[in-house]
Amino acid sequence: MIKRTGYLSSVTGMSLAFLLSFQTLDAVSSVDEPPSVASFEAANELVQLSGMSDQLQSLPDAVIASFEQSIRSGGLDLPFKDEDIPYLKSSLTRVFNSERLQLAVQEQLNTELDEQQLSQLTRFYRSARGQEIRDAEIANSILRHRERFSHWHETLGLRSLSETRQQAIRDLERALQATDAAVDTLISMQVALQLGLTPALPLDQQRSARQLINAAQAHRPALTRAYQESSLESIAFVYQQQSLDTLRAFAAILKTPAGRKYVHATNRGLSHGMLDAAEALGESMKPLLLRRLGQGV
Repeated sequence: MIKRTGYLSSVTGMSLAFLLSFQTLDAVSSVDEPPSVASFEAANELVQLSGMSDQLQSLPDAVIASFEQSIRSGGLDLPFKDEDIPYLKSSLTRVFNSERLQLAVQEQLNTELDEQQLSQLTRFYRSARGQEIRDAEIANSILRHRERFSHWHETLGLRSLSETRQQAIRDLERALQATDAAVDTLISMQVALQLGLTPALPLDQQRSARQLINAAQAHRPALTRAYQESSLESIAFVYQQQSLDTLRAFAAILKTPAGRKYVHATNRGLSHGMLDAAEALGESMKPLLLRRLGQGV
């Protein structure tokens, strides 16, 4: 869904900025009973109906492209060379895949929402209005249509909309928690990558998790401001043909108790999936990093 992948297009383009805060790594709220098989199947159906599974197909390629750009520009502050890119891309392809991300989101939905809440959201996405939202997110996926988005942003953009429509976009952005989710997801991925690589670094370059967290906190307000603008532009582009009534109805369902849990669970699940992939990437990069630092064979 564009609320996670659309803004992540702009986020990944910022070369995996060095940030972190463990807000997304806290334990989820406890549940009275373990999720049932029926609940897990309902979560899977919701992922399919909402179009999230389709959108997640494009996310790994965006991450890989951003990582490659970071290596070529020296943005990772690591001693990799252009000749290392094929090996690193191969590692990225293995760990950043849509199946891993989808499973993480599905498991989080299964954990945080009960069957009644999953059913409420499923009914919405089965409705004509829900399918209209789903179709818009797929048709206007920024991960797949970056050039079209860029042209729209340059020629029209949020600034071209009426104040009433801009307000509806802002309200939907808040309901989607798009900005916070964008920052938190990349934060989780970056901390996992940095910590995974730490043992291979010289002692004077190694930092503890707490040191990394403290160093990154100062950047969060500026990043939040930057991502909020890109989130608003992304949402305006994706839903450019939807009526105000449709935008308001979508925001309304997301503001219900079930909707709030849905947004939280999908954002948390994606963050955890990226975290898991980044940890695996850090491990796979260690041998090459050791060689580049003159510590390996």
